[in-house]
Amino acid sequence: MQAGDIGDALSQLERGLYNKNNPAGYMLERVRRLIAAFESKLGEDAEIGMTVSAGSTIRLRSIGASDPDMLIFTGLDDHGAKACLLQHHSQLSLLLVAVPKIEDKPFRIGFV
Repeated sequence: MQAGDIGDALSQLERGLYNKNNPAGYMLERVRRLIAAFESKLGEDAEIGMTVSAGSTIRLRSIGASDPDMLIFTGLDDHGAKACLLQHHSQLSLLLVAVPKIEDKPFRIGFV
């Protein structure tokens, strides 16, 4: 085994321990990739939203994590008011929807 191999193995071990101890951060990475893939298929007349309780929609503006266990989704509700959804990583269930843009240019989350 060479020094580079040991360094790679240690990096993978550290990453695995981080993911185990911070499941929200790990879930955030996965959700970001899935949202980016969904968003890449939207036309210029739509932006990304997510359906929350009772059929209301949040126009998604950002997502984040509060490790070790909470995901934070921020955006605008159906009336343009600021909205924030706090979700435990173990209860995550997202319904992503394409919603009509509300400005000249559709909002894009911007991560890949």
